[in-house]
Amino acid sequence: MRRILLLWSVLTVSLLFAGCSKKTIAIGEMDIDFTQIDLTDRNTGDTLSLDSEQSRELYEKLQETEFVQERPNRKSGGWDYWITFRKDDEVKKEFGIHGKDTLEYDGNLYKAVNSSMDLTDVKSYLYTTFQATVIGTENGLLVMPEKESMEAGSSDKISVGLSDTKFYDAEGNEISEDMLMVGDRIMITYSGAINESYPAQISAYEIDLLDRNILIQGYLAIIEELYEEDAALNSDITMIAVDTTEWINLSDEQKKMICNMVQDKYGFEVVENTYEELVEKGLIVEKELTYPNGILINISNLKYKEEKQKLTGSMEKWRSGLGATGSDFTAEYKDGEWKISKNKQWKS
Repeated sequence: MRRILLLWSVLTVSLLFAGCSKKTIAIGEMDIDFTQIDLTDRNTGDTLSLDSEQSRELYEKLQETEFVQERPNRKSGGWDYWITFRKDDEVKKEFGIHGKDTLEYDGNLYKAVNSSMDLTDVKSYLYTTFQATVIGTENGLLVMPEKESMEAGSSDKISVGLSDTKFYDAEGNEISEDMLMVGDRIMITYSGAINESYPAQISAYEIDLLDRNILIQGYLAIIEELYEEDAALNSDITMIAVDTTEWINLSDEQKKMICNMVQDKYGFEVVENTYEELVEKGLIVEKELTYPNGILINISNLKYKEEKQKLTGSMEKWRSGLGATGSDFTAEYKDGEWKISKNKQWKS
């Protein structure tokens, strides 16, 4: 009797574990015999039949990802792409792709086990993509396309329409539009159609956050602080010079982008120059120690503690020998914005 009860207990536990275990699948383990793939985009309703080389490339991208069943028997809808494997006219397998980490197969949803799917090839067949830097978020999304991109040939600034746009972070997780910041490097997926206005205009299907440099916003905040301090020094100016020689943790392109953003904000010509360069150009009259038509902004002696998101240094706005202001500063990134505190302030 005890033996029977023991066997019954073992059988019951085994059945429980079998019932609780989740099914795993991988496209590469299904041994699909196919000659081509049809790719359907839900956003447009278009279906594209890939040639044999494209079909094989896409299969190789998808075959190694392992998926685990999310919820048994959960019926799905809302796929982004539908992939149909065919051999001649016969459908061999069909899959739906939801977001970047979920596969629909045989009426059930399966979640990627270790990482999101690489959908670069999928998007490249249906859409155009390019990389850009966010330069404005207040009145919609404004970006500066990378120099090497085709889009940069149309305009140095592009206004991005965001109706029904999907947003993803660097890990492939879906995020909201308001999480994008000035300075973010992003990948934009769109139809390829550009409205040749200024700024140029496009409508984005998807935006992927590639990289974030919060220091761009930090430098902009310091410049704004300096510009507003002792506003009389700004009287009758037509240009702003910015000395970027001691700026840290920025590329030359990012420095130029910041200057362009300052120019857009205040409406004056902005140049990257040192004091000596302005003298050589005749813009600063050295004998009189004056910059008749502009102000020189200098941010120097910089140190950045990345783990604390804290930038320290000195800042100065100079108009003349008797018209200047400055201080040491500490800028800290807290609650999504830069907060600046000043000490050892001086004026002349």
